[in-house]
Amino acid sequence: MLSGAAPAAGVSIQLASSSTQVSIPASVQAAGSNTASFNVTSLLIQKDETLTLTANLGKSSAQTTVALVGLRPTAFSCSPGNMRSGLTASCQVTLNSTQVAGAVSVFLSSSDPHVVVPASVSSQPGQGTVAFQASTGFVPLSQAITLNATCNGFTVHTVLNLTPAPPALTVPGKQTVYPEKNLKFTVSANDPARLAVSLSASNLPPNAVFNANGGIFVWTPQDSQIGLYTVHITATNIALVSETQDVVIEVASTTPVVFSVANAASYVDDGCSPGAAATILGTGFAQLGSQAAASTSPLPTNVDGVRVRINGQYVPVYYASEGQVNFQCPVLSPGNTVQLTIEGSTGVSKTVSSTMHFATPGIFAIDGSGKGQGAILIANTNQLAMTPTNGIPSRPAKPGDYISIYATGLGPVNVNVPAGSPAPAKPLANAQAQVDVKIDGSPGKVAFAGLAPGFIGLYQVNVEIPASAAAGDAIPVQIAVHLPDGSIAESNIVTIAVAPPSN
Repeated sequence: MLSGAAPAAGVSIQLASSSTQVSIPASVQAAGSNTASFNVTSLLIQKDETLTLTANLGKSSAQTTVALVGLRPTAFSCSPGNMRSGLTASCQVTLNSTQVAGAVSVFLSSSDPHVVVPASVSSQPGQGTVAFQASTGFVPLSQAITLNATCNGFTVHTVLNLTPAPPALTVPGKQTVYPEKNLKFTVSANDPARLAVSLSASNLPPNAVFNANGGIFVWTPQDSQIGLYTVHITATNIALVSETQDVVIEVASTTPVVFSVANAASYVDDGCSPGAAATILGTGFAQLGSQAAASTSPLPTNVDGVRVRINGQYVPVYYASEGQVNFQCPVLSPGNTVQLTIEGSTGVSKTVSSTMHFATPGIFAIDGSGKGQGAILIANTNQLAMTPTNGIPSRPAKPGDYISIYATGLGPVNVNVPAGSPAPAKPLANAQAQVDVKIDGSPGKVAFAGLAPGFIGLYQVNVEIPASAAAGDAIPVQIAVHLPDGSIAESNIVTIAVAPPSN
């Protein structure tokens, strides 16, 4: 700025710079003011520099200095910063400018060979960050390792805190044994950092023995021990990091034994409601290794020689195996006693007594577990409301979309559907009770709740995704049925993917 009396109109001030790294106008006009303003544009430079700007008016001149900051890294981070060794971290170096016309190299190094980084990474034009992966080796003790990122002589640092990885534990799959027969299996463990490992077992059945030195499990179950058992096997290294896996043991029977009567969708042990699909879990229902599914409609009452009798009548059967039978509950009034037995080539089970419920809601999951991604379609499509997955028609639902939830056990309907027969499309078989749906904890607008047309014992609920539903890959969904006594029966919780609302 040149000061003094205000110059007359049209006075031109000449400008000059001591550096070619900046662009300034050759002159600037000062009219009716004792100041004149102009812009200074800096080129991208590799190192810091101080330049002098000069303004000349006649025989008068003035100078000022400007500090130019060169391109440099300003921040360095890795995620996660605290991690188990043997995994990979995602790292990012931030530069102090995004106005990079060409590639800029950032040189990387690690203070310890247990973390491996590329020798260098390059930014792309217009990119203010550079991302890369850091792989880690197995450490025997917790360790802090420093990573360095250098560009144009400037270095930034970050620290990765590594902890020892657990031992790699190897256990067998599900074991089946009959009473008075000997069961023996071996487990083993290896530590990736070659640390010493000890084995242990918990939740052992009575009379079972586990030899920790050899990792050997031995058990001869008795007749009174028919059922399912879960043994917890743990491997612990000398860094006191452990890994636990379960071994499921079924003490089978040569004759049918019922463990539970559960919802076919959720596997909750809640018995029957009118027309619902239910699952009997147990052992000895058929020959070991045998399994078969019904292939006709209406459903038969005999699948592979296995039949389910309730209150003296055989009911439709979907599927039968040695340890599981899926069947359709009869349409009985809630509160009635249910007397259930299984008959097959292996014999007849003892009678299991329960009470008929009004509703036993359960939502199906795509993996049959009753958890995780639900069997839920975008309405009127074949697309699952889930994260796009190769080989599976799928996309996230959006707020305002309608979805179709597939479930069972929503209670009586207003149409008489014969046992084992598909539900009609005209008229629709609507659920008699009020059915609510919560998506991400908020109520959705239910357009239909009843039997799915063309299916046996399968219910369908069409509901709108509420505007308040959060976006995510695992948004919770739950069904609730209002019972005649004023109480509410709630289903299991499954998930769907929800996309952000469209702009």
